[in-house]
Amino acid sequence: MVDVKGVGYKVFVPRHPTADDVMLHTHQVVREDGQFLYGFESREELALFEMLIGVSGVGPKAALAILSVARPAEVAGAIASGDAAALPRAGRGEENRGAAHRRPSREDRSHRATGQCRRDPEGG
Repeated sequence: MVDVKGVGYKVFVPRHPTADDVMLHTHQVVREDGQFLYGFESREELALFEMLIGVSGVGPKAALAILSVARPAEVAGAIASGDAAALPRAGRGEENRGAAHRRPSREDRSHRATGQCRRDPEGG
């Protein structure tokens, strides 16, 4: 949960931020079933997240999972080489697709937000 001037936002992050007061670079996904915010402490992580969700078969939740366990250099290298198998936790159920293929750009939006980060009592 991120508090921005008294308004709380649920922001999905690959790991808990390093400080309580943090600036997050966010990516907003708008779909029929809701609006979702994904937050990152660096522009590099945000850019990698956006590259990952551009890979066929990798959605926002899978991209977040990959960024939570992989180093940015590993992720960037796997995307650049088209090697989906090199992406941790990616490609399950996608074995027949072979290399990572970029999808056309999406209608998602990226933003920067600054706020107070606090743990959601429900564990989210």
